[in-house]
Amino acid sequence: NPKIEILKDFQCIVKNRSIKLNFLKKFSYADLFISKNTGMLIPKKINSTLKNLKDWDKRYIKKTYSSNTPHFLSRHLYTVSIAEEYLNKNKKIADLGCGGAGLIKVLHKFYGLKNIHGFEHSKEMCKFNRGRFKSKSIKFINSNIQNIDERIFKNYFDVIFLTWTLGSSARPDELINKIYKILKINGHLIIAESSRILIEPKVSIFYYFNTFNTFKTYPWRFSFNSLRNLLMVFNFKVVKKNNFNDSDNLVVIFKKYKEIKSKKYKFDNPKK
Repeated sequence: NPKIEILKDFQCIVKNRSIKLNFLKKFSYADLFISKNTGMLIPKKINSTLKNLKDWDKRYIKKTYSSNTPHFLSRHLYTVSIAEEYLNKNKKIADLGCGGAGLIKVLHKFYGLKNIHGFEHSKEMCKFNRGRFKSKSIKFINSNIQNIDERIFKNYFDVIFLTWTLGSSARPDELINKIYKILKINGHLIIAESSRILIEPKVSIFYYFNTFNTFKTYPWRFSFNSLRNLLMVFNFKVVKKNNFNDSDNLVVIFKKYKEIKSKKYKFDNPKK
C-alpha cells in the first residue's frame, strides 16, 4: 500500500525496509536511511517539535537568525512571484511559522495584500511583528502550527504559505494534516524548501552537515516526488512548480481537493 509506505517514512520506520547510509555517519547528527520502497531519505533520530521550537526561540532572542536579511528577502520575493496568480486582496492568507514576517512584508509592501494571518510560536517574534505592521487586518497569532485552533480557522484560508518550515518539523505528515483542516476546498498551499534531492547541489555537500540548519534542525530533505507524494496522501495536487533544476530552492503550489479518487504516486529510485 503506497500510502502506508509513505506514512511509515515519516514515522522514521526503517527496519527491514531501508538502506543505511553508513558513509555519512561521521558527518551526520543521526543515522540516515533510504527507503527501499519509496526512495525517501529518512533520519533515524529527530528532535521533538517542542525542542525544535525552543531552539528557534533561542535564535530569535539572541538575534542569531533573521528572516529579514537581503538573502531571505530575495527568497520571499522569488516564492511570491511564482504564486502571484493565486493572490488578490479578497483572499484570506496565512503564513505558518512566519518568524520575523519577512514574507508577510513582501505580500504587504509589494503586492498590497492586507488580509493576512501570521502564526508563530515565538512570543518574542510575535511582539516584534505586531510593532512593525500597523494595519489591523494583518494579525499575528502566537501558536505553533500543530496547535492552531481548528474551531476558529476550520476551512478558513484561501492561500497558505509554508516556507522553509516543513523540513524542520518533527512530523511533516501531521503538519500537512493540520493544514488540510484550515485551508478551504480548492484553496492553495505554497511550499518552499531548500531540498532538491536528486538534483546536483549548488554548494559542497559538507555545507549540509556543518551548519546549524542541517539534519539536526532540518531533519527532512525532499525530492519533488517525495514532497508530491506526502501531499497527495492528504488530497493535495500539484498545480505549479518552479524550475528547481536551475534554482537553489524547490517551490511547489498545491491545490486542496475534497478527495482525490485516483492517486498516482511516483517513487524515487533508492539506488539513484
